Amino acid sequence: MGSGVVTVFSFAYCLNEEGHYLQQVKLGFDDPDGFFSDWDDTVADYTPVHWTGVTCSESGSGFVVAVDLSNANVAGPFPTVLCRLIGLKFISMYNNSINGTLPDELSTCQSLVHLDLAQNYLTGKLPESRDGVGLIRGGW
Repeated sequence: MGSGVVTVFSFAYCLNEEGHYLQQVKLGFDDPDGFFSDWDDTVADYTPVHWTGVTCSESGSGFVVAVDLSNANVAGPFPTVLCRLIGLKFISMYNNSINGTLPDELSTCQSLVHLDLAQNYLTGKLPESRDGVGLIRGGW
């Protein structure tokens, strides 16, 4: 009996870690207008650098520094997974249908300096936040 070597190649596109977190954001929202249509985890460009509303650092680190979902017509609770984006400085979800209460996890967004949640359907109080975070309180 002869011996042989079998080589199996498997090609799969996978997202970087921050792309995975953003995919969780996408899955948590109703998106009737298809705002997230280019947040695709099956294409060769598997990092979120070209996704609508996402800005990555120019330093080459690849960290997501801004997520702008303003006027996207999305609905759902605030996605706490955004706080796992360690370089995230700016979040805008202005004029959507973000609903419910803001979770305490919001205060764990380490780099966040700007948060705009005006014109949504949020209830309750803002969680305690670090000094220096510009929380825009209008709209709920």
